[in-house]
Amino acid sequence: MKTIFPVIFIMSVIATAGCPHNISDEECNSEAMKLLAEAEDLMTSVAQTRYLITNDPRYRKNKEELEKKLEAMQDQAARYLYDAYSLEPRWYKLPVAIARCENGRGNPETAVKFAEYAIDLKPDYHVVYETIGASYMMMGAQAHEQGDLSERNSCYRKSIAAYEKFIKMRKDDLRVGPLRLNIKLMKMAMGEK
Repeated sequence: MKTIFPVIFIMSVIATAGCPHNISDEECNSEAMKLLAEAEDLMTSVAQTRYLITNDPRYRKNKEELEKKLEAMQDQAARYLYDAYSLEPRWYKLPVAIARCENGRGNPETAVKFAEYAIDLKPDYHVVYETIGASYMMMGAQAHEQGDLSERNSCYRKSIAAYEKFIKMRKDDLRVGPLRLNIKLMKMAMGEK
């Protein structure tokens, strides 16, 4: 597992920064919202292109070239989000967006730290539980690949707990079906029912 100390340090430095003195709170908030929207647009484009790479042979031909471009887009989205977070560190949606972006970049440990911070800011924000569940599921899959079944099971249990919390909060949400399937598959991998 990667060390996460630098992430915690960076989070604490940014969280104390906030809006520069020469900019009004409204301008700070407006800029943070603009950066969040730009990042979300990039992340949506990445997801759509990944779908096309998987499902359309025309895109598969250029997979390597497209993956490099997608990585650059994800890096730009992360820069936008970290910039927004430096302006509005206590806006609960930003650490969740960073966590989702870091999951997409293959950094679930970093994602967990930002998601946990979002829970501290707004414990009833349902999206954070889906996000942290995805992070732990990714970490569990990584542990499985490394042959560490104990760590896999620990991560899967945390993922299941987060997904179940989301489901409890949002019983009628369209994401409940796929999350229940993820729970079932993780339990099967652990030899549970």
